[in-house]
Amino acid sequence: MKTLILVVLVAVSLLPSLTHAQATRTWVSGVGNDANPCSRTAPCQTFAGAISKTATNGVIDVLDPGGFGAVTITKSITIEGDGAEGAILIQLASAIVINASSTDVVILRNLTLEGVGGVNAGLAGIQILSAGAVHVENCRINGFTTSGINFVDSAAGAQLFVKDTTIHNCTPSGINLAPSGGAAATALIERVNITGCGGGVDAGANTRSVVTDTTVSGNSGVGFLAASGAQLTINRGNSSDNNVGVESSGEVVLSNSTVANNAADGLKVIDPGEILSLRNNAVFGNSPDGKATSRLRAK
Repeated sequence: MKTLILVVLVAVSLLPSLTHAQATRTWVSGVGNDANPCSRTAPCQTFAGAISKTATNGVIDVLDPGGFGAVTITKSITIEGDGAEGAILIQLASAIVINASSTDVVILRNLTLEGVGGVNAGLAGIQILSAGAVHVENCRINGFTTSGINFVDSAAGAQLFVKDTTIHNCTPSGINLAPSGGAAATALIERVNITGCGGGVDAGANTRSVVTDTTVSGNSGVGFLAASGAQLTINRGNSSDNNVGVESSGEVVLSNSTVANNAADGLKVIDPGEILSLRNNAVFGNSPDGKATSRLRAK
């Protein structure tokens, strides 16, 4: 009898941990409640509510359109709005902050991030403080004052992948690559449109970035910028109707690209920078164009 009572007591003591076990897949809904277990039939209402109930390497899914609130990510996880629009509307804060470990992988897919009230509202659309790799796929980012994507990752060898994404109305730039503490980082940017921002893609020191099939247009600053110590490769890019098309005080390789109708320089080199511009580029309508020949160096 004593043995039976002991077994029952042990089982009862385990109930809280079983009840609060994290799920590998959770859901949010505009009509959900964060007191729910975040299951498909009892979804949570916010990403912040769901993330605490989602296991490492798990997935948070959006069931129906809604605004799901700002979230801080501290582990490997995927947040996706594949089934419906997953939106974050935020004022005077960053929509998504990533502060994970140097081995964590974060995937953000099919999300809309809005700085409420226009360009003076939100801080960063995605603020990346630390992670091993961050993937941003098919997202729409609008109205932030600390860049659409602000990559200031402190993890050595950190990686950023952005594809099929639109960034609008952000300052100082659409994508800011500025790893902190001297850490080296790499970025791959594919099929991204950046418009109406301060700058387009700003590649800072210790970054090695590849940009393909990407348009930066109608920005008040530089379309593609490589700072001293940055390596930036642009293939099939389009930098038009900005102030400056491409500016380098680092190293830029430009191929199969168009640099057109920028208000100031098309190609601008600042010592000790260089632009390796292949003959398959079209550079026209800028004031001045710069040389679209084999090599343009600062003097």
